[in-house]
Amino acid sequence: MMEEAESTSNGDGVAVNGIRAAISSCDAFTVAKLGLRSRGQNHLEGVSLISGIPAAPASTLATLVQGVLGKKAEVEYGEQEVTLAAAARIAHSVRNIGTLVTSMLR
Repeated sequence: MMEEAESTSNGDGVAVNGIRAAISSCDAFTVAKLGLRSRGQNHLEGVSLISGIPAAPASTLATLVQGVLGKKAEVEYGEQEVTLAAAARIAHSVRNIGTLVTSMLR
């Protein structure tokens, strides 16, 4: 959905769907590695779970996920539309998250 939103220059769609993809990737990774996922309202709990995994790429993953989640409130509840430049930055981070998760789960 993020990529579909990108193809139509829909910054809000890119950002919202990118954030959801980051959360899903975080959950998939922690379930695969720890058998756990964040269950609270605060998705940053997932970052804490990732940070507890002793693999060098895990700290990079935690940083990327935290960066995307840091935009969540602004994107979902902010009064202004997400600019295409901001959406592109989120999409870039989300793609990096996907690449890291895929490589660490192989």
